[in-house]
Amino acid sequence: MKRVILTAAILTVFSSGIYAQKYPKFDQGVNLSDFLKAAAETSSLQVPSLLPEPITITVKTCNFNDMRLSGKWSPLPPNPGYFLGRFGRYVDGNTAYKYAEKYPPLLQPIQDPAAQLLLKDWDKINIGKGLLLGRASTLDNTDSGIYKRGIALNQEAAALNEEIDRYNADLAKYKKECTNVVSEKCTNWNNDLHKWHDGLVDRINKHNQAVANLKVEYNTFMASASTWFDDLTAWEQFILTFIEKAEALAHDTGNCTYDEWEPLQKAVDTYCHGVEFHCGQWNPTNPILDCPTWRLFLAKGLACYDARHNINTKCYNGGNPTHTEAENNAIKAIANCQKLINQFCWNSCGPIIPVRRYGLGF
Repeated sequence: MKRVILTAAILTVFSSGIYAQKYPKFDQGVNLSDFLKAAAETSSLQVPSLLPEPITITVKTCNFNDMRLSGKWSPLPPNPGYFLGRFGRYVDGNTAYKYAEKYPPLLQPIQDPAAQLLLKDWDKINIGKGLLLGRASTLDNTDSGIYKRGIALNQEAAALNEEIDRYNADLAKYKKECTNVVSEKCTNWNNDLHKWHDGLVDRINKHNQAVANLKVEYNTFMASASTWFDDLTAWEQFILTFIEKAEALAHDTGNCTYDEWEPLQKAVDTYCHGVEFHCGQWNPTNPILDCPTWRLFLAKGLACYDARHNINTKCYNGGNPTHTEAENNAIKAIANCQKLINQFCWNSCGPIIPVRRYGLGF
């Protein structure tokens, strides 16, 4: 009997405390209905069975360095705000085009069908220039747009990471203060953390998808840029051919007299025009058979380079783009032949070249 009375007394005191917290005007008289309601609400509070989880998702960013390095067709550094652009500078600043501009006035008075054909080629060159510039403007807009969205996504990523830190800090504080604690404050705190967690995770996932979508768009842009640079190269090659033909037809000997220029040009015709000096790849069945050919092509490449370099420096101060381009191509061909000879021909006929052969040091 005493135990029952003691229990009743404790419940009375405890319930009174609950009522006092819920209804601060209890001293004006206890309302039985309110008292029972407060006791029922308190009894419904329990330790949450599902605790919020920490957020460990990686927030993706746009790696501008990796993206820009994939632009292998961009010998010039990009302007601020672009990955490759501006594209128009490759056309407006093209040295071959600028050099070729002197020839149409020289060709106009020449009464030769070949001159008229070259003037028509010049018209084609200018049409091509306009088309390239139009596409360049479109590429610039795409380029800068992707760049700006990449900047915005990286700023968003920084903000999301800061919010993750705040969430995880608040979660740690909740666990410290509310573990195994039954209170309205902890219940509400738990609910708020769950809402925060779910909303933040959803925004992170959307952000990461936006980064992935931008990378796809960037790859598409790079494919378009690749095509544009290929067309730019073809346009420039057409100009170089035009220069070479116009130079001969207009008797443009540069700084040289015709008598000085003629033997130099004959050397170019002899050692470069129609002469094959690009070494093919190694034949796996019997690479030694290629060594004499590679050595012959190496000698031809050197002869062509010398011929182009001599006429370019002596008559055009090194500024003739046709000869300059041919010099560069000869240098590449020479280097390739020398590389193949060094790798595969060190013990074949001819002078021994003491170089590396697949990891064996000499």
